[in-house]
Amino acid sequence: MSQQAEVQICNLALGHVGESRVIQSLTEESEPARRCRLVYADARDGLLEGHDWSFARRHAILSLSGQPAPNLWLYAYARPADAQAIRMVYDENTDLSLNQENKLFELGYGSEGERLIFTDVYQARCRYTARITDATRFPQTFLDALALKVAVQIAMPLTGSRQILQDVSQRYAQMYYQATLADASQSARRYDEWDAGHIAARS
Repeated sequence: MSQQAEVQICNLALGHVGESRVIQSLTEESEPARRCRLVYADARDGLLEGHDWSFARRHAILSLSGQPAPNLWLYAYARPADAQAIRMVYDENTDLSLNQENKLFELGYGSEGERLIFTDVYQARCRYTARITDATRFPQTFLDALALKVAVQIAMPLTGSRQILQDVSQRYAQMYYQATLADASQSARRYDEWDAGHIAARS
């Protein structure tokens, strides 16, 4: 199902650039499929990283990495394996309902290339955006923005038209704005499940 959803997103992108051909699979050996295959994953991950999407929001208790922290930091924690972007580092005393100030942190790598979080926070936790690859889990506005982001990246290779590139770039910017507004509105109406449980446990 996820692969079918990816194909649907890419066919939307192809339609945005005026490509009349549709693809049945990202692995087929057609030029539209090849162009979509080259950019789809990076477009998806870039869109996830660009905003604190509520559907991709996760919380985790961090584990010490065993690596030494660099100068200026006390601790080195392993980043969650599915983290696309780290949004906030905090401790158990942070009341997330009050939007308390984020604790300072820095992202880096260990000696074997491990993805690490450096911070002075003891027993740290983090809020992050997960790298979601199952396209069936994307809200409609995110899906629409992703199709246009793919369209921006395939416009010139497929059409050679700067006018089409300019058109889809403008439409992507508008759709991205609409998608982030819709997501912010949804977030304002409710806490995600982790936040609700955390607040209830502290009351």
